[in-house]
Amino acid sequence: MGDQGREKNEPYRRLAAVNRALTTSLNFDEVLNLIVDNAAQLVNARISLLLLVDKEGLVRVRAAHGLRTELVASFSGTMEEDVIKKLHESLVVDPKETLASVPVIAMHSLDGLLVVVRQTPLSEEEEWQLSALADQAAIALRNARLYEMELAEANRELDETLEALRASNKRISRILESITDLYYSLDRDWRFTNVNKQTEVRFKKTRDELIGKVIWDLFPQAVDSLLFPQFHKAINENVPVHFELPSKIVPGAWFEAHAYPSKDGLTVYLSEITERKTAEVKSRLMAAIVESSGDAIVSKDLNGIISSWNTGAQRLFGYTAEEIVGQPITVLIPQDRHDEEPALLERIRSGLRVEHYETVRQRKDGSLIDISLTVSPVRDELGNVVGASKIARDISKDKRAQEEIRFQASLLSAVEQAVIATDSEGTVVFWNSHAEGLYGWSAAEAIGSNIMTLTPANDSKEQAKEIFSALKSGRSWSGELVLQRRDGSTFPAMITDSPIFDEKGNLSGVVGVSMDMTHLKRIEEERARLLEREQQARAEAEGANRLKDEFLAMLSHELRNPLNVVIGYSEILRRGEDSQNPGFVRKAAEVIRRNALAQSQLVSDLLDLSRLQMGKLTLNRQPVSLTTVISDAIETVKNDSSLKFNTIGNIDTH
Repeated sequence: MGDQGREKNEPYRRLAAVNRALTTSLNFDEVLNLIVDNAAQLVNARISLLLLVDKEGLVRVRAAHGLRTELVASFSGTMEEDVIKKLHESLVVDPKETLASVPVIAMHSLDGLLVVVRQTPLSEEEEWQLSALADQAAIALRNARLYEMELAEANRELDETLEALRASNKRISRILESITDLYYSLDRDWRFTNVNKQTEVRFKKTRDELIGKVIWDLFPQAVDSLLFPQFHKAINENVPVHFELPSKIVPGAWFEAHAYPSKDGLTVYLSEITERKTAEVKSRLMAAIVESSGDAIVSKDLNGIISSWNTGAQRLFGYTAEEIVGQPITVLIPQDRHDEEPALLERIRSGLRVEHYETVRQRKDGSLIDISLTVSPVRDELGNVVGASKIARDISKDKRAQEEIRFQASLLSAVEQAVIATDSEGTVVFWNSHAEGLYGWSAAEAIGSNIMTLTPANDSKEQAKEIFSALKSGRSWSGELVLQRRDGSTFPAMITDSPIFDEKGNLSGVVGVSMDMTHLKRIEEERARLLEREQQARAEAEGANRLKDEFLAMLSHELRNPLNVVIGYSEILRRGEDSQNPGFVRKAAEVIRRNALAQSQLVSDLLDLSRLQMGKLTLNRQPVSLTTVISDAIETVKNDSSLKFNTIGNIDTH
């Protein structure tokens, strides 16, 4: 009974074994071989084989029991009615044997045959057992196909993942090459394994010069920097490190370092922060300057809330930073001036500065103080106005000095001349009505401007600077200077400038009186022209007198010559023995007559000269004998010489 029960349960045991194999094994061929082995044993078959349709649609032997290997490999056919006949022929089945087959149906499709060869036909129970094995073969086939599909999908996903990984690596490589940060990786022996382009540029070494080299050997100066202890900390403690350092590899540069350890080594990113560090130094320096400034420096937001307060502000207004920061700026503004703040804030919101705005503010003790405000907009990194910075300077002393200057200048206004007063830097603080008329600038336009830009002509600016320097040293100055009006015209002016000192003897300003010298200059020029003409007329008169004297001397000589001849011959005739000689007398008479005619001619010439000056001269043309003229001249000279000789000869020697 026990043996019969085991034999009866044997098919179920074998089917269970096959089923376990189906659920536990991923080896498709192993399951198929198990099926054909169990089929042969279940039905006591000489041959058992499993045929399945491949991807090409051909039926091939996938598993066999009791069949030669070469026949398993060589058999193929189509799933048609003659496939059994072809198989029968290929297997060389004995006529006494039976070839039985059951279909393998997977997913409602005929995908193969389970075939056995045995001595007797199959019983109904045996057919059911083979059908069960065929069903398990279908299940195995379905599982195999699912596995293949899943494997193919997995392979596809793996390929896609690998492709995405390669693309990602390419993108990362491009990013690392394009970023301005330095990137490099080190192995656990501190050798470079990868660097980006920026690292090559900043380290001034090529990739080939870096890869495989130990960083501490290549850059020994880095051993004395923060890189050495921080990198070792990252590796030894397996923690990322983040720090800032002045680079000794790139002199003059600051970097923000990020180092990430891994089993392969260290990945390093260096972001340059030189500009930020420089800005921080400047910011600290500026903060120190602000804190040490004698002026009050205050910042506020666009709602007028105070956000910073320096020591100068504490001295000026009396509030400490703890008391005032967070309070509205209006606590410093007198009640009657509250309308100033909205106007200032509106100007700041527009991005405009307010320079040297003179106003009054209130101290902590309630006292009022004259100040000069300079307000500038504060911008964020995007250029948006986010607040305002105020510099307040105490100008109470300046105000008192200006009042004193204006008072002294006003005393001079009675002289009805242009009176101008400036502070010690040349800024106009007083400008009377006569100055308005002289220069063309109204008092409102002139006050607050620098005197050097208003009154000196271009050619006089250097001299004006020298004059002002002398006034600042305490010396007065008076003299002439060329000045200019608003329309650009120039004029000479007489200026008297005097320095003004405060009660401590310090220079507080300058007051000057100026007068247009144009009219006086014209009078002087006219006087000079008249004097020049008078001197010229006097010189001409003196020249005329000299000519007259010369003319009279010549005229006297010309008149005396004929008269001397006449007188000489007259004396000879009167006293000489030759008077009895008729021939000599005739000759003497002729000479006397000729010289008398010459005298008459000379008088006529004088009359002609007078007519010439009067424009009434008339010319009479007549023939002249040059021989006669020359003979007469000789005779005139000879007689004159004879007369002189006779005169000398008659001198009484006693």
